Amino acid sequence: TDTRNYLYMAELGVLRDFQQRGLGTALVKARMTALKTQRGYEGVTHIIMRTAKEKSNSRSIYQRLGAVEIPGLYQRKDNDGSSTSAPERVFLQLSL
Repeated sequence: TDTRNYLYMAELGVLRDFQQRGLGTALVKARMTALKTQRGYEGVTHIIMRTAKEKSNSRSIYQRLGAVEIPGLYQRKDNDGSSTSAPERVFLQLSL
């Protein structure tokens, strides 16, 4: 697999007051469209996304759009200073 054809996307979020309105889905779809149409992204064939393993709204969005979890690839929180409270994060792959 040529990883130069992959784009990494993480920390997508929608404020709680604006959730359940399709904004998260619209953001991911806009990114997918940009990758397919904007100059400079011609070789990108996949997006890799990181999200919380459990209780993640973004994970369900990614999966609805066709993303699948990458088996065996995960990240555990170890006081890395990130704002997420998730103790474990997973990575998903979405083909364009």
